[in-house]
Amino acid sequence: MQSHRTYDFPLSVFLLYALVSGILLWHHEPWRDELQCWEIARQSASLPELFHNARYEGHPSAWYLLLFAITRLTPDFGAVQWLHWLLALASVALVLWRSPFGRWQRGLLVFGYFFLFEYGVLTRNYALGVLLALSLCSLIKDWQRHWPVRCALLFALMQCNVFALLLAAALCVPLFFQGLKACKKGEMRWLGLAIGGLVLAAGFVLSAWDMAPPTDTAYAANWKWANPDWRSALGGFFRAMLPLPPWELHGWGHHLLENLLDWERRTLVECIGAGVLLLACFWSLRKSPFALAFFGLAWLGISLFLAVKFHGYIRHHGHFFLAWVMALWMAGNITDEVPKPSRRLDFFTIIILVQLISAAPMAYFDLRYPFSQSQNVAAFLRQHHLEDRFIVGEYDYAVSPVAFHLRHPIYYPNQLKNGSFILWNMGQKAFKYDDIVPVAMALHKEHGDLLLLTSYPIPAERLNDSVRVVQAFYPAMEGSEEYYLYEVGWGK
Repeated sequence: MQSHRTYDFPLSVFLLYALVSGILLWHHEPWRDELQCWEIARQSASLPELFHNARYEGHPSAWYLLLFAITRLTPDFGAVQWLHWLLALASVALVLWRSPFGRWQRGLLVFGYFFLFEYGVLTRNYALGVLLALSLCSLIKDWQRHWPVRCALLFALMQCNVFALLLAAALCVPLFFQGLKACKKGEMRWLGLAIGGLVLAAGFVLSAWDMAPPTDTAYAANWKWANPDWRSALGGFFRAMLPLPPWELHGWGHHLLENLLDWERRTLVECIGAGVLLLACFWSLRKSPFALAFFGLAWLGISLFLAVKFHGYIRHHGHFFLAWVMALWMAGNITDEVPKPSRRLDFFTIIILVQLISAAPMAYFDLRYPFSQSQNVAAFLRQHHLEDRFIVGEYDYAVSPVAFHLRHPIYYPNQLKNGSFILWNMGQKAFKYDDIVPVAMALHKEHGDLLLLTSYPIPAERLNDSVRVVQAFYPAMEGSEEYYLYEVGWGK
């Protein structure tokens, strides 16, 4: 009877998660970061063209190859959204049926901010990395027997994104030392360890080479070795453990402390809080050298990347939390390395309760309001038979989702060309929003009456008799994807 109830609990939670996440996904309007990858894959006629178009993205090619295959079957973005949903469901299934956490902890964890919203609803390459990472955790027992499978999973994890690469690299180190120990005891063959090491080294080199952008990249181009920004790294760790977005429409990507403290005090609180949280995380793993080594290396690798390369956003910071969950999972599954549960589980429960609370405002506002207004802009243009007009868009990255929904390029003044997805290179010109009206008027002389679409309202004093407001499209959760449509030269 007890085993029947134990079985029913994960199944019930799984079905509830499938329902809730499915409803959220059904109501979610994709934003530019979700559509950028899809458009690159859709508009690439061949694999060489795909690699060429994705060269500035800063991600390995695995996700783009998957999208490329899907776009050969259907142009509907909904296909990859539901594939992403299946990836999230697979991760949740691993948590519910394979993780060593308590029943209620598993239920709280999967409905937390990252598992439900950031890696569940927003369709990005991070969900694939989460699934592969948790699959590795599920095989931590009898790892010698699963050594080829683990090497294959680690290789695949390295091809997902840079943060997945850092997690995989951190896990390789304690695994290698365990392998040395096993080989000395005769429990594992030296040849198997050597072949696995070569495969993983090749995976690391391939991923790093694949991610390296051309020299004219314009996005996070520089390494800040001489002046690392450790405050961003510590702040990212603090926000990963305690996301706590404010209960407001534009709260996604922000933290409650932003509404309560000025920048200096908030930074101080985040840095001190990060130190306390980090010590608590290390304490929770103190009985498991393997898990402690993995988490320490993962934390150091992610922090170093954030400090010297790219400060990151909440979706990137979430890999701190994922690393800790992986470490706790492995600590609970490795024979003779199981920490005493009381303090570890108490602290873990507090954190995942905060994660659950943090998911609530995101789910509420994504259900009630559009995440992006790009679909509504495209629908308006079609309704009024304006979709084939010459459209000028500013800023390019903000209006690019409209080009996707229209299946029609938009002219980007800062790139001096028509486009849809964005190439993050030095070809982009410095552009001030005060210049957009005279630029649109100059383009009107060449192209005749046109439409001007901006992601900000043009001040009234900047308008003239030839530039008329048509429609404003707001609100949206992503504030930069609220739009303003103008007619330029109509009837003049």
